[in-house]
Amino acid sequence: PTPSAAAEAAVPDGTHVRRQVAELGDRLASAVHERIAVERSAVDAASAGLRSAMERLLVARREKVGGVAGRLHALSPLAALSRGFAVPLADGGRVLRSAAEFGPGAAFALRVADGTVPCRVDGAPTLDTERR
Repeated sequence: PTPSAAAEAAVPDGTHVRRQVAELGDRLASAVHERIAVERSAVDAASAGLRSAMERLLVARREKVGGVAGRLHALSPLAALSRGFAVPLADGGRVLRSAAEFGPGAAFALRVADGTVPCRVDGAPTLDTERR
């Protein structure tokens, strides 16, 4: 062969090379898109799992807070007042806890569920000698 023919045989056809490069580019783009779709699906699944776990945690925490709030309400002095109890208060707002603190004619306020009632001791207090 001539030197030109030898050069043509030694160097690949430019059109063929460009076609191969284009095909490889298409295959690479397709593989990248497929990988992105797989990873996006994995991220979506992980996100849904996290969302579900957060919702379960929030429900559990709300239930726990509700239980604590119920117990606190049961211990609240206002809850006791709403059940019919009353708290005697001296003029300064101090709670009167003993019958000995009520002298004949002494004024005090009785705190009930919806307000305060002014009171006065009529007679001498009776002391329990037997503790329950």
